[in-house]
Amino acid sequence: MIMSNNGFSNEIPAKAGPHGSRDELLESLFSHASARERAPAEDEQAIRASLHSEWMGLTRQRQRKKRVIAWGIAASALAATLISVNMLNRETVIPDMRQVATVTKQSGNIFLHQGNEPSSESRRLASGNLFAGQVLSTAQDARLVVVMGTGEVIRINENTHLIFDSESEIELVSGQVYVDSAHVPATTDPGEALVIQTIAGSVHHIGTQYITGIEGSTLAVSVREGQVMIKAEHSESFANRGQQISINRSGTTSITAIPTHGPLWDWAERVTPEFDLDDQSAHDFINWVGRETGREVRFAPDGAEQLARATQLRGSIDLEPMRALDLILQTSDLVPMLEQEIIVIRKRKGS
Repeated sequence: MIMSNNGFSNEIPAKAGPHGSRDELLESLFSHASARERAPAEDEQAIRASLHSEWMGLTRQRQRKKRVIAWGIAASALAATLISVNMLNRETVIPDMRQVATVTKQSGNIFLHQGNEPSSESRRLASGNLFAGQVLSTAQDARLVVVMGTGEVIRINENTHLIFDSESEIELVSGQVYVDSAHVPATTDPGEALVIQTIAGSVHHIGTQYITGIEGSTLAVSVREGQVMIKAEHSESFANRGQQISINRSGTTSITAIPTHGPLWDWAERVTPEFDLDDQSAHDFINWVGRETGREVRFAPDGAEQLARATQLRGSIDLEPMRALDLILQTSDLVPMLEQEIIVIRKRKGS
């Protein structure tokens, strides 16, 4: 047994055996305890004040924490509300959405780009409308036909990259475009006609069909009909029917004679716009084929021209012009022949 200074034993009784009880154990423990003396009144008051102060501090801390959480929730709600109000009230910024051209025919993969470079992010052309600032490119074996706001019909070759600046201006970066101004209103001011901007100068036309092409740093303009003018930084050059004018970035110019039909123009004929045959005579259709292929049309002196004028057609045709000519005239009394690249029309024998 170990004795304390106050004469009481600090020995802890052994654990009760199988014949003991928990009550006996507790009774044994309490038998050695005595009541503590009450602290002096001034000490008790100081202790109570200290405990109260600590309790108040803990309470205030909990209240501050609750207020912080509540304020955080309220601030989040307020921020969400302000964002919603701001989204509803802010002025929407809309890019330039002026329509400048309409797609009337297309084949293959056509892309619209986010930037001016061919390598910029792109998406497939899905709409039939083109807008100011749009950047377009055609993949291998892809072509399309668009009608500009000024009335010119443009055929765009494969592997071509261009920018639609406005309804009367495009920028050709690479590739080829074929321009036909046959449907431009006669009242149109020449200053409002289509202009093609290129690395070597701007291309202007006077009632014409022509191809503008960029290869490397060289601009080549081939004229099938009418006349074109190329404005460079310090010069102006002209090309007429059956001529091709080439200008490089340094301004060196050359003009050569070219045929108005054949391989140079084949790609443009593969995307010829559909021809509406309703209320058209066979004579109108034959002349359309001649114009679309750059070939002269002649009627044999056997009454073929009179018969062509009297023959009315119906429907529409969406084929390459020479194939369309053979197909349409198969059921008529007119026979087309190609003689030295001249389209000759004769009456069918027995008619």
